[in-house]
Amino acid sequence: MASPAARLRSSRRLGVVGPDPVQVQRQATLLRLVSITEAFCAERLLMHTELAVDPAADPIRTMIWEEVAIDTTRTWEAQKQAFKKWHQISPDWLQLEGLAEVRNAVAHGLGTLTRRQQRSHSSTMTKINRTGISIVNDEVVLEEQDLVSAARACRDLIHELDAAVTAKTP
Repeated sequence: MASPAARLRSSRRLGVVGPDPVQVQRQATLLRLVSITEAFCAERLLMHTELAVDPAADPIRTMIWEEVAIDTTRTWEAQKQAFKKWHQISPDWLQLEGLAEVRNAVAHGLGTLTRRQQRSHSSTMTKINRTGISIVNDEVVLEEQDLVSAARACRDLIHELDAAVTAKTP
């Protein structure tokens, strides 16, 4: 069986239209893994912060909290800063930064680096290269082992973050 990169090259050379179904499935799996991890991190941040802020204490606090909650969970970077600044929690985000770049290429570029990622190609590739995932002609090429590694990285971050938040919860 040909490698994903070979199938990708072959399909372009032959003019075949349509994505490789194996890559589509792998990309969908990676997208789901990273999205679940991001949702978990956002929820833990909000739950832990709400304990300290007590937004239900009065209507003004509730209105302020609702906006802050949206802003601090909008991006990975905002979540990282909030965990560090508000709770002194700094897990190892490096693998997830790269996986988030790959997820963004899948979600917003249909498996190809987005215009934004192409404009900051060096920075994007530095993050992605930490994951070991291949980018061929600006297209994401996932192997089965990439998904195993991604699942492990997501699990490890969830465990690390959960343990840190639990240790700080009164």
